[in-house]
Amino acid sequence: MSTNAKRLAEKQREQTLAIQSSNTAGKFAGHKTLGTKAKIGYTKGDEIHHRQIAEIYRPFFEGLNERDSRELVDWFESEGYPVGNNPRNLESMNQPMHKELHRFAKRFGIQADGNDLRMKGGFKADNGEMARPSQPAFDNISTLSLNERMGILPLFLKYGQGAMDEELGRLNVINKRTTRSPDALAQDFMHQKLDSLIQEIREA
Repeated sequence: MSTNAKRLAEKQREQTLAIQSSNTAGKFAGHKTLGTKAKIGYTKGDEIHHRQIAEIYRPFFEGLNERDSRELVDWFESEGYPVGNNPRNLESMNQPMHKELHRFAKRFGIQADGNDLRMKGGFKADNGEMARPSQPAFDNISTLSLNERMGILPLFLKYGQGAMDEELGRLNVINKRTTRSPDALAQDFMHQKLDSLIQEIREA
């Protein structure tokens, strides 16, 4: 990738993070700030990983106005999947572990750019069949209303983000480290369980 292409990619990433970091209550600080690093237990030499990778979630925000984007940020938070620079979305980890996690995401087609064969077509699946390109599906997302996007997101969270979370857990075991304290993990669990119960009550 050329220097200009890298700059453009980094600019797009920062813009994506800015959109995903603004909810109806305000804006989360950048992930590189000292205050944010202190909250997630960052130590020198580590890298900061967004559990909900900004580039993966970008298509779900494209085409939305500012109000709907902030509402979608709130929705992700309510479902237990904070996005952007929300400190609950950040993990401090060593570089090899960070790179391996992104390699996993790309290998299984969870994270892909416009030049990836999965996006533009030409990718052969394990069974030998040619897989359909993903780009048209991502392009179609931008034409959906906010409510329509919320309707399809649970499937992605279950199978796409679910696979990422499992891999993160596996890497934590291999590296004999946890990137979050037991209290934080327990709080996340309770948060998600409460949201699930509230949803069940609303649907009853």
